[in-house]
Amino acid sequence: MKFSAKSVAVLCYVLSLAAWGIDMATPQLFITAILLNGPIALSALALNARLTVSLILFAQVANIIAAYFNGAHDGYVWSGIAIGDRILTGASFLLVGFLTIRSQEFARTAGQSQERLRQAEEERKLRRASELVRATLNIDVVRRAIVREVLSLIEADEAIFIMHKTMQLPETYAYRRGAADVTLDRQALDPSTTSLLARVNVRENILQSSADDAVTGIFLETHAARAMLASGIAFPGSDGMLFVLRSLQSAEPYAGLPFLPSDERQLRAFADIAEIALEQADLFARIRRQNDEITEFREILQAAVTSNDALRKLVETRLPEEVPPALSNGAVLDKLPRTRAVLEQGNTPLTPRETEILHLVAEGVGNAEIAERLHLGLGTVKGHVRDILEKLAAADRTQAAVVALRLGYI
Repeated sequence: MKFSAKSVAVLCYVLSLAAWGIDMATPQLFITAILLNGPIALSALALNARLTVSLILFAQVANIIAAYFNGAHDGYVWSGIAIGDRILTGASFLLVGFLTIRSQEFARTAGQSQERLRQAEEERKLRRASELVRATLNIDVVRRAIVREVLSLIEADEAIFIMHKTMQLPETYAYRRGAADVTLDRQALDPSTTSLLARVNVRENILQSSADDAVTGIFLETHAARAMLASGIAFPGSDGMLFVLRSLQSAEPYAGLPFLPSDERQLRAFADIAEIALEQADLFARIRRQNDEITEFREILQAAVTSNDALRKLVETRLPEEVPPALSNGAVLDKLPRTRAVLEQGNTPLTPRETEILHLVAEGVGNAEIAERLHLGLGTVKGHVRDILEKLAAADRTQAAVVALRLGYI
């Protein structure tokens, strides 16, 4: 059972008043003021040194008043033994108070050490999950890793990752703790999930279930869950959402408990890592497609040149000058005019703040960490990233970093 510091303080004062009342009602030689040591020791639970000191002072004053009252009750005659006992009792208040304050200091130190250990463990888990999620450049494998590894960070029973592209059926990846593999389903979303998806995308933040929220209530009932955390995950051309759920039938120690602020921090950091991993996998897929197109074009061109002497002569005189730029840039060819215009201007189209953010993007830093480092809002950082992509004619963060390096912006 846990008590708040305020309830402990109230209990200590009530017990002190009760002990004082008993001491006032007892004979002079029957010293019950020693009972005041109980509330002083009990104040250790509040981890509040000021409360302990106030109880010590109250006990000393109460001891003196009770001594005078008992002596006055006996005809204003004070026993030497009773006075000695009162002095020893007052000394015991000081000793118990000192030990109580020291125990509070030790408890705070132990709590801080435990918190540091917990944070170190969270960081270790986050690094491991990041390594596993970013260990592949296959988009499907990355998505499956996301729903598996989020459960290694957050105590929950199920993870669901939804990717939704315009004019396409959503892809829903789901994984239950202890299951053999991740399941993939392609079908329309129910209304409650669609509403949650829109809500998280608008807030650009973590969404936690609430008993007063009808939408999340329907979603929890649909998935037989007791509690939920959700985070939006940006992806080129898609809207994404990652859910972690605690089941109603869960037998784990965390069953029935709400998610903690530390869980929200872990999910926010993991969602940022997932965004980067998905962007890298998407960039790799597009580069591979471009390389395939280039290879196919070369094969067709080589076959045509081999079979036609006139064409071979034309290629020998014209192709080296005109074709290599197209081959070297592939699908980026349509963006070259803008890049050349920037080079001719001789200066960067980026603002100092955008350049600062681009430096961090090139280092692989996620949006949440950028916001924390630069003391900006997460939405502000995402807006700057969108402007950077637009100005550099880049499809994603990785391509923007490559273009900026080539142009000497960073």
